Amino acid sequence: KQYFSTEKAIQKLITIALLFIGSQAGILYYARFIGYWAEAHTNSPSTEFLHSPYITKSLIILTLTSLLSYFKVTKLLEFIYEIDTELHRKMFNALLKAQTLFFDLNPTGRILNRFSNDLGVLDKVNPKRTLEMLENGVSYIGVLITICFINPAIIIPAIFVLFGLYNLKNFFEKSVEVVR
Repeated sequence: KQYFSTEKAIQKLITIALLFIGSQAGILYYARFIGYWAEAHTNSPSTEFLHSPYITKSLIILTLTSLLSYFKVTKLLEFIYEIDTELHRKMFNALLKAQTLFFDLNPTGRILNRFSNDLGVLDKVNPKRTLEMLENGVSYIGVLITICFINPAIIIPAIFVLFGLYNLKNFFEKSVEVVR
């Protein structure tokens, strides 16, 4: 929480958000461009349809979208590893500052096992799950926005569905807390 409140972290989060949004916008624009290309080819009166301007523009869109996707993943992982390094340091300092009674009550193997499991989650699972969650979330939002542009009447049911999903999430969070 303290890390996210620094100005440097806010700038990085804004950069990452813009990269995710730009990448998704590029993907949506490319899909729309392919549809436009197919429509232009179908409606062309001549038998000699020139594909080269469409191919050039398509390659430019794909290249820019690929670069944005690469930078979004790179910046996100860089940011996550900075946070993980800080958490590693705090965990290790907390372990070093623990009272002697803690080491008397807990066997060394148990301490080492828990510490290494926590580090394994931070190093391996956390970056992958965070990337998946952000990519899927931005993709779903992009699709929802596209659908709302195509058919604005869908906004009202979408609000009800989002409200229902939010309540469902809260219900299951409470259930998980009870189980713990």
